[in-house]
Amino acid sequence: LDAESEPFYRDQNAIFMADRRKLNEQLQIRRQQLVQRRQSLEEAEATARKQAETLKLSERELELVRNLFDKKAVPELEFLRVQKAVSELRGDLDIWQATRLRLQAEVAEAEALVETEKSAFLAEVQARISKVNTDLSVVQESLRSASDKVQRAMLRSPVAGVVNSVNVATIGEVIPAGASIVEIVPLNDRLLIETRIRPQDVASIQPGSKATIRLSAYDYTKYGTLPGIVERIGADTITDENRETFYQVIVSTDPDAPGISDEIKVIPGMIAIVDVSSGDRTVLEYLLKPILKIRDQAFREAR
Repeated sequence: LDAESEPFYRDQNAIFMADRRKLNEQLQIRRQQLVQRRQSLEEAEATARKQAETLKLSERELELVRNLFDKKAVPELEFLRVQKAVSELRGDLDIWQATRLRLQAEVAEAEALVETEKSAFLAEVQARISKVNTDLSVVQESLRSASDKVQRAMLRSPVAGVVNSVNVATIGEVIPAGASIVEIVPLNDRLLIETRIRPQDVASIQPGSKATIRLSAYDYTKYGTLPGIVERIGADTITDENRETFYQVIVSTDPDAPGISDEIKVIPGMIAIVDVSSGDRTVLEYLLKPILKIRDQAFREAR
């Protein structure tokens, strides 16, 4: 049993034990009554047997006295006395026979009451069990329905992370299909950095280009920089509210990568400065770039 079910089990068990004690007390009373009735029945049967034997002897005596009376050997008064005694014995025997039948019925009734008490208790217990099972079925169905509602209403992130923003905050608000509800920044995973690049510089980078990331919240000369890789470049330019045109570039980095101090904590919303490498160049290419640029402009003017 779990901790929540144990108090309920104790209460129900206490009720059952109390009812059981009450049943045992009632059965004890019924059994005592049964014993008393059986004793009374045995006494009545013994008395009836004795009365029957006495009646048998008295009837024999009456027969002998009648013969003597017929022969005028005994007076009529003696004959009447014996005849009266036999009549009284027959009446007493009838009474004891009736008493025996009554006590037999009472014994049967007492035995039936014992069985009735036990049957009533078992029936009541069975009725309670049936009611509990019915209530349990209703509760289980309600729990399944509630659990289903909770499961449908519960949002689970596919990754462990930190909630960056909640886009729906009104109770009862209808969420359009495909709408973003919550933005989550994964933990122990790559960080994605959204940066901008000028249109004149977009040709010098491509997905896979290496980048160096400096967090503005920390002094990079003390805490170091993060290595990054260009993941994707926007397909078209974007113009912001200041009428500045740029390409959106997504750079990924690993916050646990070597090169940055363990003392800092990278959290969503930090501002970063991203330096993207445009490839390897020789010293001669750097020196010749201004000259070649002037040459190209001269050729265009000459034309």
